[in-house]
Amino acid sequence: MTNTSRRVKRISLGLQGAGTYGAFTWGVLDRLLDEDDLKIDSISGSSSGAVNAVVMADGYAFGGGRRGAQQALRRFWTALGRTMSLSPMARTPLDRVAGNWTLEYSPVYHLLEMAAAFHGPVLETPVSQNPLRNVLSALVDFDRVRRCEELQLFVGATNVRTGGGHVFIRKELDPQRVLASACLPTVFAAVEVDGETYWDGSFTANPPLAPFLQLGEHELGAATADTWLSQHRDAIGG
Repeated sequence: MTNTSRRVKRISLGLQGAGTYGAFTWGVLDRLLDEDDLKIDSISGSSSGAVNAVVMADGYAFGGGRRGAQQALRRFWTALGRTMSLSPMARTPLDRVAGNWTLEYSPVYHLLEMAAAFHGPVLETPVSQNPLRNVLSALVDFDRVRRCEELQLFVGATNVRTGGGHVFIRKELDPQRVLASACLPTVFAAVEVDGETYWDGSFTANPPLAPFLQLGEHELGAATADTWLSQHRDAIGG
């Protein structure tokens, strides 16, 4: 008798960070979650990749499964898009007329770029507070994330003092640690965690893959064979 059942492939996902390329990764994840023959064991990410990882875990936990993860990702990126539409960093009318999906004609963007060139990494001020904190706190239940036993999570950040990479694991994740992974030093002040300060994890690992190699068969299961990367071609190397 022929066995017609499909074999389930267990995979680990590495999610690239690069600002709004995180929305591209959302689309990739939404499609992968439709594949019943794929079982996602673990996820690593830096910057917007880290954001996608924790949002997905929030939806996946406690029986939410694939559909819960898809709903959580859709809710987060829809809310973030609405918030950013009111930001001074949104595309200008001239960008829209030119058909650009960039900030080429945004005076606010270019002023920030010039300020970064003169002053380097910014200091802690009310202006340099990352608005992502409020969005994460409102839309992600980090208690669910920390207790999501279905997925292993690894979030990369860059230690300012040493210049080396640091990986936060699922059981310690909170808004502060995700912000540390998504902290662009020319825009936002460095994020402090346990007495150390951190910048964007993309500077040292985009995404971090070492945790996948360090996990043994006991953690991921003997059938885990592949690591898949979600990367936008325009952001590779950037």
